[in-house]
Amino acid sequence: MELPKEFNILGHKVKVLYPYTFTERGDLDGQYTDYTKTIRIPAQSFTGEAAAESFIAVTVLHEIMHAIDIISGHCIFSTEEGEKALEGISNGLYQVIKDNDLARVIL
Repeated sequence: MELPKEFNILGHKVKVLYPYTFTERGDLDGQYTDYTKTIRIPAQSFTGEAAAESFIAVTVLHEIMHAIDIISGHCIFSTEEGEKALEGISNGLYQVIKDNDLARVIL
């Protein structure tokens, strides 16, 4: 899967590191770091299993929404409950975009 090298999010250039190998923590599926304006997306799990393209796409959406949430100053997804809500929203948004061919329409 190919991902853009960066996104413009609320006026900020956010670098995308993909594929990224998490050495600092093995339990992360993705990560947005506000200080460096960086999104990290692994291509495989810490056990070496390749990630499905749909999993990567949902993770990208999830981390973009974290970036929007944090940059905008809301931080509503920074709790455990907020993280679970964001996971549901990310999967829902992915399904709507994919099933309705919206990537072609809105891009």
